[in-house]
Amino acid sequence: MAAGNYYNDLELIRGAGVGVAVRNAPEEVRAQADYVTARTHLEDAVAEIVEKFIRIISCRFHCLHTGILLT
Repeated sequence: MAAGNYYNDLELIRGAGVGVAVRNAPEEVRAQADYVTARTHLEDAVAEIVEKFIRIISCRFHCLHTGILLT
């Protein structure tokens, strides 16, 4: 996973397994990302990214070990 907010981050975003752009990144950067945050870089976008993907990983781990799908 890699996150960025400007043109210099495009190669990083494209090359990552999951590319993330923050909400206030230019449209060209957001278009290349797999996920765009709801927050800007000034509004703790990195915290949003960590929270979102930790939740996804936790749900997948839980499902694998219990067979119960969390929503």
